Amino acid sequence: IQANWRGHHQKEVMRHHLRVIVNLQRVARGFLARRTTTANVCAISKIQSVLRLFLVRRKMTLETSSAVRIQSEWRASEARAAFIQVRGATVILQACFRGYRQRKVLQIQELAVERIQAWARTISAQHQFRMQKENKQGDLEDKSCQIIQSRWRMILARSHLMSARVAIMLIQSVVRMWIAK
Repeated sequence: IQANWRGHHQKEVMRHHLRVIVNLQRVARGFLARRTTTANVCAISKIQSVLRLFLVRRKMTLETSSAVRIQSEWRASEARAAFIQVRGATVILQACFRGYRQRKVLQIQELAVERIQAWARTISAQHQFRMQKENKQGDLEDKSCQIIQSRWRMILARSHLMSARVAIMLIQSVVRMWIAK
C-alpha cells in the first residue's frame, strides 16, 4: 500500500510540478508575446507617425510651391500690364512730339515762304518801278520772264507747303484716331 501511495503521491507531485512548469511556461510565453506585441505596437505607431509627418510635409511643400507659383504669375501679370500701359503712353507721347516737331517745321517753312514772297514782291515792285522809269520794251520782257519765274517758284513753294500740311494733317488725324480708341 505504501508503495502504491508513494507512487501515487509521486505522480501527484509530478503532475503538480508539471502543471506549475506548464503555467510558468504559459506565463513566460504570454510575457514574451506581450513584450513582442508592445514592441510591434510601438514600432507600428512610430512608422505611422513618421509616415503622417512625411505626408504632411509633402502636402505643405506642394501647397507652398503652388502659392509661390501663383504669386509669381500674379506679379508677372501685373508687370506686363504696367509695361503695356507705359508703352502705350510712350507711343502717344512720341506721336505728340513728332506732331509738335512737324508743326514747328511747317511753321518755319511758312515763315520762309512768306519772307520769300515778300522779298519777291519787293524785287518785283522795285523792278516795275525801274521799268516804268526806263520804259523800255526789252526790260519789260526781262521783267516778264522774271515775274513768270518768280510766280513759278512761288507756286512750287506753295505746292510743297500744301503737301507738307496735308502730311501733317494726316499724321495728326491718325494720332487723334489712335488716342480716341
